[in-house]
Amino acid sequence: CKTINIKNITENSVDLRVEVDKSYNDKQKFKVEAKNLDNNTKEIIKLKETPSDNAKVTLHIDRLNEGTNYEFKVSHDEEGSYEYCPHKKQAHTKQILVGPPVPVLPVCGSNKKTFAITDDHFDGEFCEKGKSYDTPDFPRPGEKVHWTCASNNEKVSCSASRKQQQSITTPPHVQAGTNPVMPHKKQKKQKTQEMKSQMFIPQTIGLGALAVASMPLVPFNLQTSFITLFAIPFFKRKPKKYWGTIFDKDTKQPQKNVIVSLVDAKTNEKIDSMMTDDTGRYGFLISKESQYALQVKKGHYTPFTQKDIDPIYGKIYTHPQDFKPETPIELNIALEQDKINWKKYTNNIATRIVIKKIVNILMYILFSMGAIFSIVVTFFYPYWYNYAVLIFYALSIIYLITTFVTKHYGTVTNRQTKTPIPFTLIELFKNNKREYFTVSDIQGRYYLLAKNGKYTMKVKGQPVGGHIFEQHDTIIVDEGMVKKDIVV
Repeated sequence: CKTINIKNITENSVDLRVEVDKSYNDKQKFKVEAKNLDNNTKEIIKLKETPSDNAKVTLHIDRLNEGTNYEFKVSHDEEGSYEYCPHKKQAHTKQILVGPPVPVLPVCGSNKKTFAITDDHFDGEFCEKGKSYDTPDFPRPGEKVHWTCASNNEKVSCSASRKQQQSITTPPHVQAGTNPVMPHKKQKKQKTQEMKSQMFIPQTIGLGALAVASMPLVPFNLQTSFITLFAIPFFKRKPKKYWGTIFDKDTKQPQKNVIVSLVDAKTNEKIDSMMTDDTGRYGFLISKESQYALQVKKGHYTPFTQKDIDPIYGKIYTHPQDFKPETPIELNIALEQDKINWKKYTNNIATRIVIKKIVNILMYILFSMGAIFSIVVTFFYPYWYNYAVLIFYALSIIYLITTFVTKHYGTVTNRQTKTPIPFTLIELFKNNKREYFTVSDIQGRYYLLAKNGKYTMKVKGQPVGGHIFEQHDTIIVDEGMVKKDIVV
């Protein structure tokens, strides 16, 4: 979760906007720490709210002091423990004024600042006071946008800009070659330039034909440059990610809130550091050519550097490497838990599953024998207490039948040992392209949502203490999910 902003600030109340994971659709528990910055006192407020369709929650905090500075810290109950939702927010409650009303002067909103390249929208109002005019779209990297706040014949010019090279991703809604806030004159000038460029298309084609015809006379390295130059208008490069992911090498789950540092391997100087987001992503932009190392800090975890390729995440970091300036670091980092013996833990899980199955079989045998014995005794000795026991068995059978629950997950098990295989990679391919994938849990269970259709299922993993396996199969998805039991 994360705290987005504060809205609706009054004399004694505020509204906190919090974003949670989209998987939460029922009522959630929150704990808000309201700190009075004027007298350094704290108050804990517990609330229950249901997220909206866009995973947003509004927490209404009241009974605040008027004209007071507050700092709010929000925590979300996740599996019995409260987890901090960054970041802390501050607000100043309004003060009730006695006397003639004070005219409202326009004030720029909370967005009057410089945004990082990873930001892709405004979280607050364009104008804290007054009405906004010339409302722009969100700025592109390195761009500055302007708007006006007006009230009582007073106007204030506001602006917001976005950094050029401080992050690693471009917002998906800003496409290359477009400018959402380009003035009309600039658009007209751009159209004129496009018309002029179209007039030179025949000349460009003629030059290209001449270059191709003279290829045998040009050295090989110059031929490569010509090919690259003339191929640019006709071939579009595949979109590339500019971040790395930190994940657990066994469960394949991305790790959030991991501190990763960029260190110059030659001088051992720490260049920069950051914390991974909720999807385990991080990134650095190199400013000078050198050899760099990545240092990761998370409790009970150590970097795994024995392999440089992961079946899901691809190339992973194993040792310091040379990087050139203006190059983003996009290496994935695998972490290994240093206090868990997965082999021993998995064997314990498998033993408990076998014992549970044996106990269930014995209970069914004893129950069946008791029911048969009750029928025989009641037939030969038709007393009321025998009928009572027989009715008890009949009701128990009805209860078992009516409460039988269909299994909503699939399992991956070993054909020989009949034990579950944890951390198995299950992938669905269509036309040689991976569409969906998941990883089985510690008990070998998995659940995969997919669109209906025909797929090639690839299963890849390694039993604890065994050899790596891989098998393919064709499946048809007709219920929007895959929960097939897999035996390898």
